[in-house]
Amino acid sequence: MSCGCVLENRTLFKGIHVLPTASAWSFRSGSIERKSTYFQSLRVGTANYVCHRKSYHQAVRQVFSTNLPRYLNGRDRIGMSLTGGLDTRMVMAWQQSRPGSLPCYTYGGPYRECRDVTVARQVAGTCGQPHEVISVGKEFFSRFPHYAERSVFLTDGCVLR
Repeated sequence: MSCGCVLENRTLFKGIHVLPTASAWSFRSGSIERKSTYFQSLRVGTANYVCHRKSYHQAVRQVFSTNLPRYLNGRDRIGMSLTGGLDTRMVMAWQQSRPGSLPCYTYGGPYRECRDVTVARQVAGTCGQPHEVISVGKEFFSRFPHYAERSVFLTDGCVLR
């Protein structure tokens, strides 16, 4: 936790680990029926790995110009969940919203400012957007099962109750 995050396949919870990249596992009657992936990760140095800057840049531009407007330019007002990650920084750089028009937020802990908050605040400031830290504390953790179930329900829609 001193790094401001968990590392490798670990989570904050004892005995619970993150699945490998691109996991697509099937379960039946509480047991794993099949382990597969929904894409093959290409590794630097393998025969299948070819990355040219120009073609990569063109592919990213195409994906961003096609997909981001669907999410960011709708009728409804939106907010941006900013982290310290490259993905949200790329979205903010691409979007170039009017200053003050895209409220940004980051989840922070009760004891000290984490790296996500530090980086997100800088990104929002550079982009001229308001930024708020949503503090996660004792109340959140005491009601975590409720919040986890509600989050999955609101974001997935396929969860059976």
